[in-house]
Amino acid sequence: MNALVRAYRLGQQRLLQSAYDFITANDELPVDLAPAVFQRLVDEVSEYIDWMSQKVALLYEQEREAWLANRTTARESQVRDIIKGGDVDAAAAAATLGYSLTARHVAVVAWTHHSAPETVDDLGRFTSAINAAGAAMGSPRSRLIISRDQDTAWGWITVPESWEYEESLGDRLDATDAVHLAFGSAHTGAEGFRLSHQEAMRVQNVCVAGRSPAALRSHDDPGMALVSLMSTDVEAAQDWVRSVLGPLAENSEANARHRSTLLTFLRHDLSYTATATAMTMHKNSIRYRVEIAVSLLGTDLGSNRLSIEAALYAHSYIFVPGEQIPG
Repeated sequence: MNALVRAYRLGQQRLLQSAYDFITANDELPVDLAPAVFQRLVDEVSEYIDWMSQKVALLYEQEREAWLANRTTARESQVRDIIKGGDVDAAAAAATLGYSLTARHVAVVAWTHHSAPETVDDLGRFTSAINAAGAAMGSPRSRLIISRDQDTAWGWITVPESWEYEESLGDRLDATDAVHLAFGSAHTGAEGFRLSHQEAMRVQNVCVAGRSPAALRSHDDPGMALVSLMSTDVEAAQDWVRSVLGPLAENSEANARHRSTLLTFLRHDLSYTATATAMTMHKNSIRYRVEIAVSLLGTDLGSNRLSIEAALYAHSYIFVPGEQIPG
C-alpha cells in the first residue's frame, strides 16, 4: 500500500515540476499571472491525488481482505483434508499451507475460556503463545497456525529429529491464565501431522474436564496418553477412578499427599529410597504415607497395580482440585 501511494506522490511531484518549468520558461505568459496559474495547478493536482489515494487504498484493502479470506479458507480446507486422512500431495499441501508436511511435527491446541474482553485479539495471543512455545522447543522453522473460532486455534510446530519433550517446558514460557496449550507427541509426515493433532485434541479434553490450572499440558506428560483416552466419557472415567481408589479418591489435603506419594512410589518401582530422593523426604515418611494410602485402597499394590496407577493419574488430571467427590 505504501508503494502505491508513494508512486502517486512521485507522479505529482514530477508533474508539478514540469508545469513549473513550462510556466517560468513561457515568455508570453504575463508575469503577474504565473503564480496564480501555478497555484491553480497545485490545487487541482493535490485534490486529484488525494481522491485517487483514498480510492486506491480502499480498493487495495478490499482486494487484500478477499485474498486473505480465500487464503485462510484454502488453508483451513487443506488442514481438514489432512486430518481426515487419505492420500495427501505433500508438495501441493506445502504450497497452500506455507508449511512442510515432511518434517517432524508437534501439534498444539491453544484456547481461552474467554475471560478477557472481546476486544482482545485472541488469534494474536494464540500466535504469540504458540510461537513462544516453538522457540522454547528449539524449533528453527515457521509454525502453522489456524484460527478455529473466537476461543480456539490449532497449530503445528516443526521440531528437530532429536527433540524430546521435557516437563519443564511450561516453566520456560511466560505463561498466563488467558491462554492454555495442549500438545500432542512428535510424529513425522502427513500421518504424523494428523496423529499429533488428534492427541492434542484429547489432551485439551482432559484439561477442560479437569479445569486444569496448568498453562501447558502434553500427551507426553506421565500418564496423560492413557488418561486422554478416557476423556471421551469423563463421568464414566471418574466413576471408575472412585471404584478403584475408594476412600483415597475423596478430596482432602491429606489424601492429596497420600495419592501423590503413592503415585511417585509406583513410578519408582516401589522403591522407598528412590521415592524419598524424588520427593526430598525421609524414607520413613514415604513408608508411612504409602501404608496409609494402601490401607485406604483396601487392597495390596501387587494384585491391581496397573489399575491403581492409571486411576491415580486420572484423578490428578480429570478431577477438579478442591471439588468434593460424593461417596
